[in-house]
Formats: sequence, C-alpha cells, structure tokens
Amino acid sequence: MLKIAIVDDENKFITIYKKIICDTFSEYHVVVELETFNTGKDFKKSLSKNKYDLVFMDIDMPEISGIDIASELRNNNQNFDLIFVSAHPHFVFETIKFTPYRFIRKTNLKSETIEAISSYCSRTQIIRLTVSSPRRFRERTKTVHSLKLCWTM
Repeated sequence: MLKIAIVDDENKFITIYKKIICDTFSEYHVVVELETFNTGKDFKKSLSKNKYDLVFMDIDMPEISGIDIASELRNNNQNFDLIFVSAHPHFVFETIKFTPYRFIRKTNLKSETIEAISSYCSRTQIIRLTVSSPRRFRERTKTVHSLKLCWTM
C-alpha cells in the first residue's frame, strides 16, 4: 500500500484530484491510502505521526507556500517522493532545487498525473503477486530496498 498526501488549499480541486489519483493507481492494481490537507501547516503536523511515500503539493497556498514547505522538509531529511502541482508553470524552475519527481500543471492535470503515476509505478517496480489461500483475502505490502511488493493472501 502506498501512503499518499495531497496538499492544496482548494477543496473542490482536492475532490477532483483525489479521484484522478485513486482511479489511476487502481488501473495499476496498486492500493493507496490517501490523506488530504488544506494547509501546509496541517501537513507538516501530520509528519510527526505519519510517513508518506508520495506527496502531491500545490505551490500557491496562503500562509506557507509549497516551495517553503519543500525547503523545510528537505532540510529536515524528510524522505518521500514529491510532485508539485500548480496553476503557475513558471514556478517549475524554482522547484528543481528540491528534486521533485514531477511538476504537474493544473491546466494538464489528468494527462500529466496519469503519466507521472505510470512512471512512478515503473520506477518503484511495483509488483503484484497473488497467493491462493482458502483463508480470507488480505492485502499485504513489503518494501525490500527500492522494490515494493504488493500481494494478496
């Protein structure tokens, strides 16, 4: 299971984007646990209790920008893949120093998100194995080095 966060100040956007992300990972048979945050502060607070594999981060938010959050987190050695999502494509050059996995333009949201997730699944080598068992089926995930294994028992 991949643990994913979406950080964006627009509730309507989060609702739409959550569906795109879940539907796309589902096509790759990857189970995700997705949390959403309307402020950078709420997201930063959650990091004391949660570890995320992948974060989709808006840049232009009130109080603290996605770029400021990325700067703080990278300086504190937070280890997760980061994808910036923005309606302001001119920010792409400012984000490079944080080595994001992708920069998605909100004007091309669906196509660029599908491409990013496809690439992410290939890069992290997400493999699904099915094991036959008369017992109830349960989803299991194990990470071995950079190889993520998901299987059903």
